[in-house]
Amino acid sequence: MADANGMRVGLIALPEGMPSTMTGLYDVLSSAGKVPTLEAPIVPAPFTVQIVGERRGSLRMASGLPFDVPRSLAEVEAVDLVMIPSLVVEGGRWERGRHPELVDWLGRMHDRGALLCSACSGVFPIAET
Repeated sequence: MADANGMRVGLIALPEGMPSTMTGLYDVLSSAGKVPTLEAPIVPAPFTVQIVGERRGSLRMASGLPFDVPRSLAEVEAVDLVMIPSLVVEGGRWERGRHPELVDWLGRMHDRGALLCSACSGVFPIAET
């Protein structure tokens, strides 16, 4: 699965996503192997993290914070690991069919061997898949 650049991680940006979870996951994964230690650094870095959304460009996340999404789902053919951050929805209830393009993409990534995971309430699109 992973290649010379480490495990390929697709971190999903959604309007319902919590920015703090998104940036926390990004920081932890992208800094793995780079944080100073008493031992030798991990080479190559264990993860290559890319932020992916339904559309490329600016997105307002759950708190209203603007967030840049550099890659669209259509641009990503394969990942080893998909992570969805915590989600917050109006009324506190997830409705099926909210993100059909994402659910379809998650199914394709899983069929190609990707592990699907989430932080907390990010599990709803995965459950729908």
